[in-house]
Amino acid sequence: TVRFFGKGFEYYPKRSNTAWLTVPGVARLTYSTNNSAADLVVGDDVSVQCSVLAGEKPSWTRVEWSGGSVVRKGEPSFSFYGTYYNYRGVFEVVRANVATKGGVLTCSAGLRDQNGKEVVVRKKKHYTSYYNCITQAHIGVYGKDPGVSINYTRNYRDGSITAHVSCPPDNSTVRYRLMETASFKKTATCLKSEGFYKPQKLATCGVIKAITSASDYQTFKIPNSMGLDSVCTDNSKGQYEKSEMLTNLRDANATVCGPRLIIPCLKDRSCTLNTNQTGCEWDDSSKKVKIYYTVNFITPVWSPAERREQGEIQRGQVLRFWDCSDTLQVVQNGRALSSPFILSTLGEDDIAPDDGGFNYLGLAVFAAVALVLIASIALFLTARAKKNRTNSEHLTPGIVFSNDVFADIDIANN
Repeated sequence: TVRFFGKGFEYYPKRSNTAWLTVPGVARLTYSTNNSAADLVVGDDVSVQCSVLAGEKPSWTRVEWSGGSVVRKGEPSFSFYGTYYNYRGVFEVVRANVATKGGVLTCSAGLRDQNGKEVVVRKKKHYTSYYNCITQAHIGVYGKDPGVSINYTRNYRDGSITAHVSCPPDNSTVRYRLMETASFKKTATCLKSEGFYKPQKLATCGVIKAITSASDYQTFKIPNSMGLDSVCTDNSKGQYEKSEMLTNLRDANATVCGPRLIIPCLKDRSCTLNTNQTGCEWDDSSKKVKIYYTVNFITPVWSPAERREQGEIQRGQVLRFWDCSDTLQVVQNGRALSSPFILSTLGEDDIAPDDGGFNYLGLAVFAAVALVLIASIALFLTARAKKNRTNSEHLTPGIVFSNDVFADIDIANN
């Protein structure tokens, strides 16, 4: 007679001297992983216990995983408790089978019936192994990586992994800003059933470099009426000899000439004059002299607007280099009341500054009406030329916000 005591228990009576012994099947088959999630993930160690209820020790016990997704790791162990014979083994998940709808875990044991015939008993469980998003899926940032940090968070509800990107900390010379776009975000998620991140790249961080210096210049054309062959050369005459001009432009105690009289940060001492990059250049072919300077900010600034406001020539001002010893020459807000030179910007010759930029000897030949008209045009062109020069030559590129191109702000070297 065969008796059934609950699901999965088959009992075969066998007479002995003392009691009725039973020969059932596999009573219990369980597995657990080394992580807190119930799912099997590639790389996990899996502990399997198979308990066989029998009247005697099984002749053999075996655990198998279909599909080759899980392999044995080490030798199993066996123990005995009452009429339970326990198999314990450790396995490793080596690949995901979620795409093929999982596999089957089977525990089998060989027992003997009352006639000595081997009876194979077994128990099966369906299992699914998933991708390991931490070890199998890889993610980085789009474009340049300035040293971002990527952290990972496991979602125990669905087994997904979320990657988070963080910018490096700001310091006194560099600031960072996350550059999210429609395609690249601060986070990306990898599902255990897919094994890759969406989106496949994280947003990068834009680098904003501190502006540590500012440079500017003005060019002047020498009118024929002055009778000068050159300015700022070793052979130039008098105050226009090169070494004399350099001394006047770089003078720390200047009261008439040089950038110290007109540059805001030099006036309030928030920057220092870089004398090695302050001077003059003569172009004999165009009969023009270029007066230039560089200042170094004591406390760096962070925007082109700040640089322009603090370190560049302001609208209407003239970088004076003549009659530097003439203390009677009146200078108001950096504007000389008269100038023997013609201010020229961006190759547009003979554009006068706001105050007295035209040569006064030349103006004497024009009628009063013509003088008013020319002066008005000159004022308009000067303002426009100065603005264009500042915007086109002195504004440096910043971060390029687009889906495909990222660039650092490197305004310190422009």
